[in-house]
Amino acid sequence: MIPSDSITSIFTRKTTITNCLDAIERIYTNAEIVRKNFRSLLKTRKAKVMVIQETKNLTKLSLEELISSLMTHEITMKKQRRIWHSMYSSC
Repeated sequence: MIPSDSITSIFTRKTTITNCLDAIERIYTNAEIVRKNFRSLLKTRKAKVMVIQETKNLTKLSLEELISSLMTHEITMKKQRRIWHSMYSSC
């Protein structure tokens, strides 16, 4: 994963890889895919991953729910960075 990658681009790549593995009859369960995606995320997103792991049943967590939650977190973090930058760039 590249630090500037968005959650959408990360999951698009992962979905492509998973689909290619399906073609050679290596099928992953939803829970396996969710865990693999957690492991691939950068440290900057680890706090959010820990919260999701502690509050959700990972065997029932859909990939769509995971992506939605991480995208919401990403948008919030971008807004906070912009606010932080605007407040302290004028100093």
